[in-house]
Amino acid sequence: MEEIGRREKSLISTMELKDHQKGKVSFIRGDHTVIQRLSDMGITIGAIVNVMKIDPLNGPVEVLVSGSKMGIGRDIACNIFVDTEEVDDGLEN
Repeated sequence: MEEIGRREKSLISTMELKDHQKGKVSFIRGDHTVIQRLSDMGITIGAIVNVMKIDPLNGPVEVLVSGSKMGIGRDIACNIFVDTEEVDDGLEN
């Protein structure tokens, strides 16, 4: 298991965000393959992630990152930690 970024007490998982709530990625936990895949998708430390929809019944989490919508599994989404206090509302996502 690898970790990148800094885990602070005020961070929450993307699974804890409500629909259309944004957070700035501060910490990611996962194996090398998961971290590399997230990086390829633009989900990196400092990226703004906007949770568009959390599908019911263990479906994927739909997120908007850098203008691109994508679905990520719940098991991965719960290991992406964001800071909601550092989000600049002027940033477009």
